[in-house]
Amino acid sequence: MRLARAIALLTCLAVSGCTATASDAVERGDDIRLSSGGAAELCVPVGSASSETDVVFAAEPLDNVSDEDIRIVSVRLSKSARVRVVKALVAPPTMREVLPLVDDSWPGSGVPTSAVDGMEQIPGALIPPRGEEEPPLLVLHLAATKDARVSAVEIDYTQAGSDVVRRSQPSAVAVRMPARC
Repeated sequence: MRLARAIALLTCLAVSGCTATASDAVERGDDIRLSSGGAAELCVPVGSASSETDVVFAAEPLDNVSDEDIRIVSVRLSKSARVRVVKALVAPPTMREVLPLVDDSWPGSGVPTSAVDGMEQIPGALIPPRGEEEPPLLVLHLAATKDARVSAVEIDYTQAGSDVVRRSQPSAVAVRMPARC
């Protein structure tokens, strides 16, 4: 039974945005913090209920407050509807000036697609402990239809030298995607 749960959990973690059930619960951790800028609700217009629109969401700093490196295992969209993760990346802090918080295109209006080349893929992105510099940025390429929403983002991660997967506290940034904002 434990092996079946472990396989189910690993399968779930390999798929971004999967939903956990009581049988595959992950321990909560406080080593990485999202939404260090506080709570917010962002809006990006998504025109059609029948076809998906590419959306960039780059409003979440990944603040590693532990003393160990953290490896990102997966990204989860909490209380979401009509939206899915196409790609999850970690951008260096310098990309804050280039990427929009949210936009109805990928990787964002006026952002060259080559900007994505310097980002780390999730799963596997490594977040060092926070120093004096700004933390890296979580960048999500989403596919959404009209009236999509994401109430929060959660990060599943491991710390250096450990195979224990922990889940961050939910972010405080929500995104609504109606026909008009």
